[in-house]
Amino acid sequence: MVVLIMTGVFASASLLSSILIREIKSLRVISDASRAFYAADSGVEWKMYEIFRDTVVSGPVMENGSSCCQIDCGGGVGQACQAVERFGLVQFMIKSVGSATTSYDVLLKRGIETNLR
Repeated sequence: MVVLIMTGVFASASLLSSILIREIKSLRVISDASRAFYAADSGVEWKMYEIFRDTVVSGPVMENGSSCCQIDCGGGVGQACQAVERFGLVQFMIKSVGSATTSYDVLLKRGIETNLR
């Protein structure tokens, strides 16, 4: 009888621990994805600053393990931003990709695209 009870307790503990480990891993991935998203957001803000101020400044430096910036402003990654006329309006299209390495050595990338008129 004691063996049967101990087997049930052990099985329950094993099931509970596997569920908790899976949930903890997913929380870490969400955190890493947020870092990649914020890196992409920093790239968009950097380019917007350069466009509005009509100046060139160095790109953002990330201190949280993420990286930025694969910026495409219509001329290709790394090229100068080009104004595009669409529907009678002059606008800039900015695409930024940020990346972060996860705790499990997987590279997560998140991108943002915006149009400035």
